[in-house]
Parts: sequence; C-alpha cells; structure tokens
Amino acid sequence: MGVKQICDAVHGMKPALLMVVVQFAFTGVNIFYKLAANDGMNLRVIIAYRLVFSTAFMLPLAFFMEWYPRNYHLCIVRVLFLSPIRQRWSQKYN
Repeated sequence: MGVKQICDAVHGMKPALLMVVVQFAFTGVNIFYKLAANDGMNLRVIIAYRLVFSTAFMLPLAFFMEWYPRNYHLCIVRVLFLSPIRQRWSQKYN
C-alpha cells in the first residue's frame, strides 16, 4: 500500500473521525459537569464557565473565518432562490 493510498483512505475517513472526536469531547464535558455538580458546585457557575470557555474558543474562529469580506448579495440569492429548489429536489428524490 502506497503513501498516496493511505492519504486517500485517511481523507475519506475524516468526517467519521471528526464525529468520533466530537462525541468524545461531549462525553468528557458531560462527565466533568456531572462531577462538578455532584461535588457541590453551583449550576449557575458551571453555566457561566461554559459560556466563558465557549466564547474564548469561538471568538478566534469567528474572527479568522470572517476575515475576508463576502459577497452578501450572492448569499441572499442563494438563500432566497436556491433553498426552495433544493428542498423540492430533496423531497422528490429522497
């Protein structure tokens, strides 16, 4: 098996691997929430920490994803005109 075939196989498994990683992350978060709540931590404090950490994680992502300006007119056209077509097509062929 060559390096190219291995890279193609790993590239094909990226969505499944990402789903597994996300499930492990959710599991870890739920375990830590349960441990903190059972230890007597106030639920409002847990929620506040969750919001702070999610903001700290998402802020750089949002900043770098929105770095380049988009053509908003094209986005509006896509939403208004292509969404109903896609919806009808998916109902017809699924």
